[in-house]
Amino acid sequence: SRAAHRRARIRASLPTVAPAGFDQINDDIDALPDPEHLCAEERAAALAVTARLRNRIEAYLTGLAGAADAAGDSRVLGAGTSGSLVAIATNAPVAVGSGMVNTANQLQDLPVVKDAYAQGAISGLHVNQILTAAPHIDDFATSEPAVVALAKATDASEVRRVLQTVADAHNPQHLDLTVEQQRAKRSLRLSARANGMWAITGMLDEVDGAILA
Repeated sequence: SRAAHRRARIRASLPTVAPAGFDQINDDIDALPDPEHLCAEERAAALAVTARLRNRIEAYLTGLAGAADAAGDSRVLGAGTSGSLVAIATNAPVAVGSGMVNTANQLQDLPVVKDAYAQGAISGLHVNQILTAAPHIDDFATSEPAVVALAKATDASEVRRVLQTVADAHNPQHLDLTVEQQRAKRSLRLSARANGMWAITGMLDEVDGAILA
């Protein structure tokens, strides 16, 4: 398509020499042991450590996207929007690039979540669930350390379940509304996430909810 050709042209024009340190990371990865040569215990440990390193790399990539957005890099490099620049530089769909920028910007208001992500203690999946639920929980900043502790201890699907329960408790009024009130409170919001998924937040009335369920 014309848009794909344009992105390819911009990608070809982007700088390719990375700052110091990145070549060393590549060399360190090349030096890692062959998984087939490890015993079961070593592979189990390597899985956990590799996942933590993956989380740190994802967090760093998200930070790069946020810094590029804040500095207006897309205008300097003629790449359109910040989301487009991130997508072009990483050879990802534009929705993924936009999602990464959105995540970086939202994390500015959640320092405990941001730090845990940067340390590799939680994954991008955890971050997405927390960002989706946070607007629906009163005074989330007070609960943030406990939420991060939960995310460190369990998987993202369990975090989503717990946070949904907490959000319901913080908004009990939507549990006992008339049909007219339910319809008046309907809302639906889509936001791109860094993993290419789209987060859906909002509320449907009893009829519409039953149809989708």
